[in-house]
Amino acid sequence: MTSITFTPVSAHRAGRALDAGRGCGTPGCSCCATTSLATAPNVLTIVRTLACAALTVEAVAGASWRVLLAAVAAYWVGDVCDGILARSTARETRFGAALDVVCDRACCALVLLGAVALEPSFALPVAVYLLAFVVVDTLLSLTFLAWPLLGVNYLRHVDERVWRLNFSPPAKLLNSAVFLLLLLTGQPYAAAAAATCALVLKSVSLLRMLRTLLARPSGCFATSEVAQP
Repeated sequence: MTSITFTPVSAHRAGRALDAGRGCGTPGCSCCATTSLATAPNVLTIVRTLACAALTVEAVAGASWRVLLAAVAAYWVGDVCDGILARSTARETRFGAALDVVCDRACCALVLLGAVALEPSFALPVAVYLLAFVVVDTLLSLTFLAWPLLGVNYLRHVDERVWRLNFSPPAKLLNSAVFLLLLLTGQPYAAAAAATCALVLKSVSLLRMLRTLLARPSGCFATSEVAQP
C-alpha cells in the first residue's frame, strides 16, 4: 500500500504560487486543478442524470422495459463521456468528482427502483445491490476527499488493492454489469448472490480505507491558516 505525503498548508500554497500551471507532476493530484464549478463535464453529469430520471419516469408510467433500458444507456454513456471529457480537457475537479459519485448513485437508484416497479420479484436483489452501491460504495468512493486527489480514479496512490478491486475499469464493469445482466435475464436469486458478493467486497474495502484514514498523522488546519500573512 502506498500513500501520498501531506504538505503543510503554508508550504502547499507557496508551492502552488511557485509552480502555478505546472503542478507537482503526480497524476490526479489536485494541487493545481481548476476550481471552477461551471465546467462542461459537470454540466454533462447533470444533463445525463436528468435524462436518466426523465426516461425512468416515462418507463414506469408506460410500463416499458425498452424505455428503461434507454435510461440505463443514458446513465452509462453519460457517465463514461463526462469522465473522458474532464480528463481530455484538463477540467477535473474535486467537486466534479463528488458530483459524479452522487449522480451515479441517483441514476442507479432510479433505474433499479423502476425495474422493481415493472417486476416486483426483483425487489430482493435490488435492495441488496442498493445497500452495496448507494450506501457502502458511496462512503468508499468519497474517501478520496481525505487526500489531495481529483477523484476515485486516483485512489491507487493511497491503496492500490482497493482501487484495483473497486475502481479500475474492469472492476467498475464487473461490479455493475454482472448484476444487471443476471437481473435482466430473469435470474433474481443469482443477481442477489452477485449483489451480496459486491456488498461484502465494498464493506471490506471501506473498512480497509477507514483504517488508513485513522492511521493518518493528525494536524491542525486552523493553526496553519493563522500562520498565513
